[in-house]
Amino acid sequence: MTENESITRSDAGQSGTESPVNSPVGVPALSARHCSVYAIECGGFVKIGVAENVERRLRALQTANPTPLRLLDSRSFASAQRALIIEGCIHGELEDQHASGEWFRRDPIDPLVWLDFYHQQDVKLRNAA
Repeated sequence: MTENESITRSDAGQSGTESPVNSPVGVPALSARHCSVYAIECGGFVKIGVAENVERRLRALQTANPTPLRLLDSRSFASAQRALIIEGCIHGELEDQHASGEWFRRDPIDPLVWLDFYHQQDVKLRNAA
């Protein structure tokens, strides 16, 4: 993500107030509410991203890609901010498998392992609070 790439989200506690959140270009504005981290496959590559509506995001990505895309999994988080943090953590874990942008090679470690791991950690933290 670059400094000039941003989306907006409503700040919790200040309904209607928008503030910038770093995110890839082309991603629609995200609210402070429910958001998902998704894994979309194309060939031997997996895109890890964030969307409020994963099916809509898949359709948007497919229009720009001649190769069929497949949704592997998505996990819901309580806010866009949490989802963006988890997305960044997964990108960091997969650094050695980075191909381009938000695309990663599927081997040797399946990105779904990290999506599941971080989602479980998030659930544990929410349940402990």
